[in-house]
Amino acid sequence: MPIPQNFIAPEQLSSKETAFRQIREWIIDGTLAPGEKINDMELSKALRISRTPVREALQLLEAQNFVEIMPGRKTTVTHIDEDELRLILPPIAALSGVACELAIDKINDQIISELKSMNNQIEYDIRNNSFFAANQHDLEFHNIILKVTNNKYIDGMLSMMLAHVRRLICNQQINLSLISVEEHKQLIHAFETKDKVLVVQYSTKNWKRPLDEYFKL
Repeated sequence: MPIPQNFIAPEQLSSKETAFRQIREWIIDGTLAPGEKINDMELSKALRISRTPVREALQLLEAQNFVEIMPGRKTTVTHIDEDELRLILPPIAALSGVACELAIDKINDQIISELKSMNNQIEYDIRNNSFFAANQHDLEFHNIILKVTNNKYIDGMLSMMLAHVRRLICNQQINLSLISVEEHKQLIHAFETKDKVLVVQYSTKNWKRPLDEYFKL
């Protein structure tokens, strides 16, 4: 798929971080398809940065198993490895529960309102068969909670693992259902009542259920 040429770099990010985030996003959404050869000069032009940060970003992406670099030959996008994703699921569910437990005492009425609003948007997307938008808004829903934790270690680890899950969702068209909306409502209510046991339980279930159904675990 052609790389978009209208890219606008986010402010306050280094060239390497900009390249890393955007190339990873193109891999996740399928702009750069599994098995596709990557041309660093083409990426450099599209991102409007030099080739050095692009190459550094590709090295980071190789460490996270998004690309494979064959020195002196080529760099290609890795294929989706479902067996690897099975290994990712338990730590995602566990870390999400930890994030919710850390966030619970910091969540105020404004955050609750934001969560409810985003969940309403997810429900609207699903009812209108806008599943790509629903998946994007689902990620934003969970990012609201992550921001409240203000823990860069949990954020960093979850972001990396969730990127692989998002890639599977985009490529295999795993669609959210209204069950996710109801699970979000349960999670929000647990935040409102400050029930640490239930926020962990509901968060874990919300991440595990759709992917467990996909893998038929």
